[in-house]
Amino acid sequence: WAGKSGVAIIAKADRKKKIFMIQHLWKEENFSDESEAFYSSLREALEAYALFNGCEEIQLNHCAHQDWKNFINSWCK
Repeated sequence: WAGKSGVAIIAKADRKKKIFMIQHLWKEENFSDESEAFYSSLREALEAYALFNGCEEIQLNHCAHQDWKNFINSWCK
């Protein structure tokens, strides 16, 4: 984001069930941008990565930041 990595993710694709499972998602150290543009880019990136892995659904298992968790859960289930 803005030329820097702002997000770290551990994910797994269950291709049989077509579910992209975010095992853990967190902010990189010193990352503070939580603008609407950032959230939009985060959603686009996660959706694109899920589709790349042949998945139609995104499931969030753990997120270290409540705001991000609320945002992702609002559209991924």
